[in-house]
Amino acid sequence: MHGAVLVPGTALVEMVLRAGQETGTPTIDELTLQAPIIVPPDGGVRLRVTVGARDGDGLRTVTVHGQASDEPWIEHAGGTLTEKQPSSAVADRHWPPAGAGELDADTAYARLAQAGVDYGPLFQGLRRAWQRGGEVFAEVTLPENTSTEGFALHPALFDAALHGGTYLDADSPQGTEGSGGAGLPFVWRGVTVHSTGALELRVRMKRSGDNEMALSATDPDGSAVVTVESLVTRTLAAEQITTADESLYVPEWKEHPGAARYAGTSMVVDDLADLRADVPDVPDVVVLRVGGAGTGNAGSDDGTTAADRARTTTAKVLGTLTAWLADERFTTSRLALLTRHAAPAADDPDLAQAPVWGLVRAAQAEHPGRFLLLDVQDTREIRDADEAHVPSGPRDAGHAVPDTALIAALGTGEPEIVIRDGALFVPRWRRAATVPADGPGTGATGTGGTAASETGLRSGFPDSVLITGGTGGLGAAVARHLAGQHGVGELVLVSRRGPEAPGAEALCAELTALGARVTAVAADVSDRNAVAALFADHPVRGVVHAAGVLADGLVESMTADRLDAVFRPKADAAWHLHELGGDLDTFILFSSATSAIDPTAQGNYAAANVFLDALAAHRRTRGLPAQSLAWGFWSEDGMGTRLDTTDLARVHRTGIASLPTDEALELLDAAVATGEPNVAPVRLDTSVLRTREEDLPVVLADLVRRPKPRVPAAGDRSTTPFRTKLIGLAESEREPFVLDTVRTQIAAVLGHAGAQDVEPRRAFTDFGFDSLTAVEFRNKVAAATGLKLPSTIVFDYPTPRAFAGFLLAEALDEVREEDAADTAGTLQAVDADDPVVIVGMSCRYPGGVESPEDLWHMVAEGIDGMSGFPTDRGWDLEALDGSAPGQSYTNQGGFLEGAADFDADFFGISPREALAMDPQQRLLLEASWEAFERAGIDPHSLRGSDTGIFAGVMYRDYGSTLTSVPDELLGYFGNGTLNSVATGRVAYTFGLEGPAITVDTACSSSLVALHWAAQSLRAGECSLALAGGVTVMTTPGTFVEFARQNGLASDGRCKAFAEGADGTGWSEGVGLVVLERLSDARRNGHRVLAVLRGSAVNQDGASNGLT
Repeated sequence: MHGAVLVPGTALVEMVLRAGQETGTPTIDELTLQAPIIVPPDGGVRLRVTVGARDGDGLRTVTVHGQASDEPWIEHAGGTLTEKQPSSAVADRHWPPAGAGELDADTAYARLAQAGVDYGPLFQGLRRAWQRGGEVFAEVTLPENTSTEGFALHPALFDAALHGGTYLDADSPQGTEGSGGAGLPFVWRGVTVHSTGALELRVRMKRSGDNEMALSATDPDGSAVVTVESLVTRTLAAEQITTADESLYVPEWKEHPGAARYAGTSMVVDDLADLRADVPDVPDVVVLRVGGAGTGNAGSDDGTTAADRARTTTAKVLGTLTAWLADERFTTSRLALLTRHAAPAADDPDLAQAPVWGLVRAAQAEHPGRFLLLDVQDTREIRDADEAHVPSGPRDAGHAVPDTALIAALGTGEPEIVIRDGALFVPRWRRAATVPADGPGTGATGTGGTAASETGLRSGFPDSVLITGGTGGLGAAVARHLAGQHGVGELVLVSRRGPEAPGAEALCAELTALGARVTAVAADVSDRNAVAALFADHPVRGVVHAAGVLADGLVESMTADRLDAVFRPKADAAWHLHELGGDLDTFILFSSATSAIDPTAQGNYAAANVFLDALAAHRRTRGLPAQSLAWGFWSEDGMGTRLDTTDLARVHRTGIASLPTDEALELLDAAVATGEPNVAPVRLDTSVLRTREEDLPVVLADLVRRPKPRVPAAGDRSTTPFRTKLIGLAESEREPFVLDTVRTQIAAVLGHAGAQDVEPRRAFTDFGFDSLTAVEFRNKVAAATGLKLPSTIVFDYPTPRAFAGFLLAEALDEVREEDAADTAGTLQAVDADDPVVIVGMSCRYPGGVESPEDLWHMVAEGIDGMSGFPTDRGWDLEALDGSAPGQSYTNQGGFLEGAADFDADFFGISPREALAMDPQQRLLLEASWEAFERAGIDPHSLRGSDTGIFAGVMYRDYGSTLTSVPDELLGYFGNGTLNSVATGRVAYTFGLEGPAITVDTACSSSLVALHWAAQSLRAGECSLALAGGVTVMTTPGTFVEFARQNGLASDGRCKAFAEGADGTGWSEGVGLVVLERLSDARRNGHRVLAVLRGSAVNQDGASNGLT
């Protein structure tokens, strides 16, 4: 099916029936096929059927588990067996039955193939079929020489008996044809085999509901063979088939066998300030105690809540993390955050400290190898350790922790460790249907297995439910599901805007049509009083807390305000709902799987979600219903809909696959059914996860095979494969090897096919890198090379080639200055007689001149390019006309058409920034690109070269008439209007590393720029140069000023040296030439357009006027 080999559901039915016959319960009362069994291409699947003891009603539970290779056992089917047998089927006296029209049996397999189901010859048993209304009749057989020995009913024959159902499906709402999915058996009820050994069946199927049918079959002699009182099918799409058994997970704590004693140095402190003051040499590991003894769950005399204390503790730890990262003394050390009974999924974790785990996980993701999480119990073990310092343990100013266990923990290489009674436990996810190897147990923290399930939801979803975030994407989807699938009668949808929220009115109408009483309420659930009012006005029996906001940012840039902005609507709100909700039947919190898998740039969000996970555990220990669902990525609803293509690609690279809404809602029901306090409904792409190798999230270690963690000594890089291979290469081979490594990692981050798709001179920003991509890339390179790299590395070395040069120097322990001297361009001794030539040109001038060819045509034809004042610049032309102060007695000049036109996206510039840019900067960018292309030079190829840019720019009146800068332009306007930035922007955009000089010598600016460019070429400062200038008059100020001086020509035209000369005229334009030494032009094959024989610059000193 969809390319995957599946064990047919009838095979599981056969196995269960056989087990039932052996235990005296031969009839399947009910059997639910939870997930299809997929046979791997390189192995088989072991199956295990377990039958329970008979209960008071004579029923036995039955489960079917599968295990592929050495993967965990997965439950694929579960149900009950009974000793009661229904009456056998009555054979049709007439075959085919009267009134039934024959169908083309061959089309059944065409329908199935269209839905992605390809049957082999053994299973293509449908021979003939007839239909009469809602009934289908079929004849099915096994191929000749097929043995039925040992089977109650051969699975291939039983499966073929279902194939006629495709004709029923074709008319159903979720029929096979064209549905994009395949109908698979889901729930069997009342299945009895009356006789064995059948080779041929006559089958009667009758629809009994949507996606539901009843079935009976006899042999050709009319003897009953099998009856199925009800079979419900479900449609699975291709992506669901491949991950059907990998979408529901439960966190647990798994005992770690320990490792060799940690050989590094360590120290325990209560504050980093102690370390700075008392310790000259920073140890390899610094263990920092978080908070004090006691729990953060009890009431407080100062009126603060557990959420308040959690936020305060987390903000304090945030300050510690940023200080640690900012201090170069700690670069080669690890910081271990030591919490007390705060580990997520504990049996009443300390709510004040639990969110610290979410925040630190983000720091771990952003800075691998820099942080550890340790958790101990606030028990006699710690108190004893506090009373007597253990010399062999970590150094401590008057305190100690259980040294043996702590030292063992530091040696495991695990980033998260719980220490209980001297034993070590690490976090792992298991599939929710997985049977633990040793049966149900309590795990490290006292909760787990079936024990947790006993205090689950009391009775599914109650009749009245309050949903926070109820008018948003997730909340609305859940509301529809509760009303439509669970018949919830009353829904209270809470959001910031309530009934005024976009789409709220239509949503309420839709839910009302489904039979629910709906109220949309505007309320801030982070406000305790607002929540109290909610419950007073709307007493409900269930809560689904789906509200949340994002304020992403790396740990270094995270602030307490941004932490607060995310924490309040999620954590504070959850606490108020918990405290004020009263006697609830359902309490469901929407958390996030990224908090455990990859919380990069979401430390605040991860902290808030871990608080939710801990709160669910806290409620459960008090006998209250609660579940925290750590959701994966919803593709059609929720925050995922706000992500752009780059964000989506980043999410998928973590190994989290998208969840269609329908599948997510099925997982909601399945997660609730587990009864576990913490469940992760998330689709994982194991093919992606396997490529993550050593950066695989630790919680997935038992689900995806990965290399064993290695614990190097502090600062040890000598044995990394990268370094070993590098040292073994000849000197000429080292740079290409390192560059290939860099390009390979870029390709991996961007999802390219390989290193060959990565241009080494192209800027990281041109590849689409942002701060998150930069962190991901930095971490991949660090893992591949074993080098510690600063977080700003991508911005310090902006191209793959420059980055590779840095890596080469670091890997060989070379001094960075020596590397720069080796790789940077040095001044070349040049021939002073080597002429400077023009090899390219671009221009835009008045009169519609868009190219050098247009300019030639204008000059040759004597065309006048002057015109009236432009009408597209907001000038008050009527007020300007005149000879009074503030007016101009001429309205003629040389003006560019469409001077404001600019393709910002082409240059990777946002619309806001483009609007804030002076048109002179925009024109200079466009003319530079064209000049290079006209010279036969690929602009991309110049990145990292010593090309220079020299431009004359004299006007700076863009935006000068604004009384204030619009808010959306703040941050852009300064650079956008600085003339010095004009050439700097060209250098930045093209990656030019030669001189970038803006010249303002008034009317001579472009000529002086050309002179300096030639001089720079002759001096060897650059090997290629752009030279020219740009002018755009965005206001009429120049005309007004010269009119005041009576210095304007009446017709706006200069008439130099003419008898009719009566003043100056003003014009606009942009013109650039590409300059090169003649010898270089010849070597590079560039066409020489002109030779610059000479130039000079001086001033006339004390003449008869300043100008």
